[in-house]
Amino acid sequence: MPTLRVVLARINAGTKWIVSGAVLGVLLWRRHDATCWALLGSVLAAANCKLWKILLKQSRPAGAPKLDPGMPSSHAQSLGFLSSYAALDLILPFDDSGVRLWQPGVSRSLAAAGILGSAMGFTWLRVTLGFHTSAQVTVGFGLGVASAALWQLLYGSVYLPALAADATGRLRLGLYAATAFAATVFAIKVLRDRHSEKEP
Repeated sequence: MPTLRVVLARINAGTKWIVSGAVLGVLLWRRHDATCWALLGSVLAAANCKLWKILLKQSRPAGAPKLDPGMPSSHAQSLGFLSSYAALDLILPFDDSGVRLWQPGVSRSLAAAGILGSAMGFTWLRVTLGFHTSAQVTVGFGLGVASAALWQLLYGSVYLPALAADATGRLRLGLYAATAFAATVFAIKVLRDRHSEKEP
């Protein structure tokens, strides 16, 4: 029978695939501007987090399974971005003109809380398993939440008004192209990283 640590390690290893599958599922289910905007934002936020890692160069805790810098945690940032973006979209969705609609129904509130709680739990696994310090995951999660809030603000205050004024459809086409490009680059990076992890 596997130990608790082995079970947690397996859950942690599957997190990126579960999250990636969920994002792909939402993109296929809800093929519209808001979904593309969220996906594009998550890739840009991941790149921003990587830049901060390079600039800060803070080591992971002693004995960590990885040697690259750990501040801020990329996993925590991604989980923070996606979970808070989804929670905000459930509680405060935009109408077509960019106005927020307050919709705090019980089911929406419970779903938002469940999404955030799950993301925090998956984030804390990184500390429990020795990949990061608590500060590294806290900063990473906070960076993700802040990035999601800013990205949603830009969606409502910049993108939607510009879309309403664009009679040519080029803005929407540009969003779809940018999202496809960003998702492809991100997928290649994830697969390359996975391949390098398997090498001896």
